[in-house]
Amino acid sequence: MIYHMNPLNSDIFAVAPIKFFLEKKELPDTEATGFFFRYNGFYFITNHHVVIDVDEGFFPDELRLLLHKKDDRKRTEMFSIPLYDNTGKNLWLVHPQLGKDVDIIALPIDGDKLHQYAFTYFCPGDFIPSEIDLSIGDDILVIGYPLGVRDTVYNFPIVRNATIASVYSIPFEGKPRFLIDSRLHRGTSGSPVLTKPTDIIRTTDGSVMQQPGSLRRFFLGVHSETYDIPTRDPDIDEPLGLNYVWYARLIPEIIRARTI
Repeated sequence: MIYHMNPLNSDIFAVAPIKFFLEKKELPDTEATGFFFRYNGFYFITNHHVVIDVDEGFFPDELRLLLHKKDDRKRTEMFSIPLYDNTGKNLWLVHPQLGKDVDIIALPIDGDKLHQYAFTYFCPGDFIPSEIDLSIGDDILVIGYPLGVRDTVYNFPIVRNATIASVYSIPFEGKPRFLIDSRLHRGTSGSPVLTKPTDIIRTTDGSVMQQPGSLRRFFLGVHSETYDIPTRDPDIDEPLGLNYVWYARLIPEIIRARTI
């Protein structure tokens, strides 16, 4: 059976759930999200804390993604990505200046191994242009697998609504990230964050452009973790519902360092 899909919905094929393995054995109660990115080759993007967490004693040696087969999108198959080479050196790339302080890693992938799968990817062409204005309170989307929840027939991810909660153009706490207000859960670490598709674009000079029939969405960054404060008393204070998102522009910076 063939289903019609809005072209904007094709972004879900860029996103994949992650399972974690150590010495070929699945690590229980672990879920995360990542996505494909194309820039001088193919990469799989997720958080640094997803592939290693010293404080938690979390040291997987392999990621497995559940990807859709190209010939039948109801069929899925595990796609393995090793985290270390034969010498024990990690294969993931980190930011050349900030290292693991930027909670994003890029894993190189042989593009030839992806041809049998129905997948899409993000790229620098999806970044928001500098002349387009984003304001606090603007609606955005987070695509991922909260607590591993998905469409169990088609393996499609879940899309959560969010709003920009800090000034987008000013790095929050001096780091290259911003805050969003959203109800997110474990499993959405590594999720791509996008603007909500619209045909009305607000520019930084205060003007508004309308492009009927030409819906656009932009890739803003990578969701990382919940923002919290040590003085919050869990017995009387609800979680803040705030989350970190690292800027998308960090990804090409990470990848370019591979060739330097």
